[in-house]
Amino acid sequence: MKKIFMAMAALSLSLTAAHAEEVNIGFTAKSVDLFTAPWVIGKENGYFEKNDITPNFIFTGLNSSGKTLKLLKNGELDVAVVNFSAVVSSNSKTDNPNVVAVSATETMTNDVLFTRFVSPYKTIAQLNGKTLGIGAGSTTQKIVDALDPTVSLNWNYYKPATTRMVALANGEVEATPGPFHIALGKDIKQFNWIKFADINPNLIGRSIVVRKDYLENNKGLVLRIVSSYLASAWYAYSGPEDSVVKRVLLDNISQSFDNEMQYYKYIKANFVLPEGSTIAGIAKIPSERVQANIDLLVDNLGYPNKHSVNEYYVNLFN
Repeated sequence: MKKIFMAMAALSLSLTAAHAEEVNIGFTAKSVDLFTAPWVIGKENGYFEKNDITPNFIFTGLNSSGKTLKLLKNGELDVAVVNFSAVVSSNSKTDNPNVVAVSATETMTNDVLFTRFVSPYKTIAQLNGKTLGIGAGSTTQKIVDALDPTVSLNWNYYKPATTRMVALANGEVEATPGPFHIALGKDIKQFNWIKFADINPNLIGRSIVVRKDYLENNKGLVLRIVSSYLASAWYAYSGPEDSVVKRVLLDNISQSFDNEMQYYKYIKANFVLPEGSTIAGIAKIPSERVQANIDLLVDNLGYPNKHSVNEYYVNLFN
């Protein structure tokens, strides 16, 4: 891992610009959380500064992918960090896509099917014929239905969406989909989960997204932004004994964990890179994997357009 970090640092230095540039980066979160923490840690530890970038972090709220992409498209944001499914949705609803992902931020999607702690269900196949809970109006239902076409699921709908977790705990439903972090803290002891990534390993989670014209006019800057994040992610996810990491994590997400070691245990279970891979690998998504995501979402959600892979994702490191 040290060699990987040194390689990323060398890449960062080679892409350094003459003057610091301000970059507005938007997150679908209310405040610093598990997935935005590496960005904050990277800023406070100087990874963006070394690349002559001054990042401004803007939190647009939970479940705000549509809002965040709108801010990106109208120029209020330079970069958006949203689920790749939001990019596919946005671009497949228009004849002229104007945003593209340039990197993932994690090795896999963090979405799961929550089950009760005492539940016997360990695979999606075991949920065949069972009732799941979901927020009213959520498109995730169709994604879950498409994960394994041989499985037939029934659905109950909840508003607000958070009440579905209560319904699961009370036994009204057998499972409910959602991002892993919504069950953190003491509530996590009530649940088990089935990872989407175990059902379909092609699924892409959060991605770094820019406008196409911004990328065309600022490719060097975008490379430096992605490189700064990759170095920050390696540093944060490796769990070093560092005061910056501890302060950011414990000040901002202490309500989710008893201590920082619990955080590192979570990261190790969910975000550690596969054996033999590199941190830069999350920025080089195979085109076959991108195509599998496009097919899954467009074919099952009824979007009017299916564009070529490069209209959804651009590999900066070719």
